Amino acid sequence: RGENHKNSARRKGAKGVAMDANKNKTKNKNKIEELYVKAQIAIMSDQYEQADGFFAGIVALAPRNPEYLDAYGSFLAEYVPHKRQEAIEYLKQACDLEPSTGFEKFMYLGQVLDACGRAREAEAAMRTGVEILRRENDAQNSNGEFLTSALCSLAELLMGLIHDDDDMMDACYASASALPELSEVEALLEQA
Repeated sequence: RGENHKNSARRKGAKGVAMDANKNKTKNKNKIEELYVKAQIAIMSDQYEQADGFFAGIVALAPRNPEYLDAYGSFLAEYVPHKRQEAIEYLKQACDLEPSTGFEKFMYLGQVLDACGRAREAEAAMRTGVEILRRENDAQNSNGEFLTSALCSLAELLMGLIHDDDDMMDACYASASALPELSEVEALLEQA
């Protein structure tokens, strides 16, 4: 088979090989689109196990596509709670592949991390999402609706961190100005 494949490639030339590669990409793209539609239908039908299988198939065909990694991670976090760690990994991969765009994936990663008790990691993800959103809003002269929501989410997370830390709470009771985290919360809420 190997020798026949080489001879076939020589006969086709570079243009023929490129056409075959494009056909395979088109087949994969069509298969991915088909699986995505099936996953959405399965979700609407409360068939989460089936949807999980369809998303797994998508990620197997496109393992470095941040859009699909984000979609799969979000699905797992939302509908398959026992796979939250896997959800976090897919969301992190999506963030790593596109670290300067798509604030939503960072904000959602932050929410999932916070729900898993990983507040400091959640804070870092949310801060990245807020910074991306600020850049996007500046570039588009946007009205900032999403930024307001993101700032409030980050402020809420920080307030939770303050509440959960006894030393911070003691400092808060002693003097609100003695706690820089509280000042940051106030600043975020003012910006919102």
